[in-house]
Amino acid sequence: MELSHDTREQLRRFFAAYPVDRAYVFGSFARGDARPDSDLDILVDLDRSKPFGLGFIDMQLKLEEMLGRKVDVVTRRALSKYIEPYVTKDLQLIYARAEA
Repeated sequence: MELSHDTREQLRRFFAAYPVDRAYVFGSFARGDARPDSDLDILVDLDRSKPFGLGFIDMQLKLEEMLGRKVDVVTRRALSKYIEPYVTKDLQLIYARAEA
């Protein structure tokens, strides 16, 4: 199971409203072996020039509500050096903020 074109478009519109520079899918959805009950793993690169704080939690909750499934959102900076290689090998870019 992979992300549909409609879901990818939904995610692009969603991330455009947040201080997200880039967003990637990783894990089972990136590999194409997700099941109907699989969570969606997303790595985001945040625009650090804009305050975000607790907005990160709000973003994750709104994603879960919008998609109707569990969503795990992590930042690259939060990844452990032991986990990072497993995450980065699967990364699929789903959103990139246009340069101004």
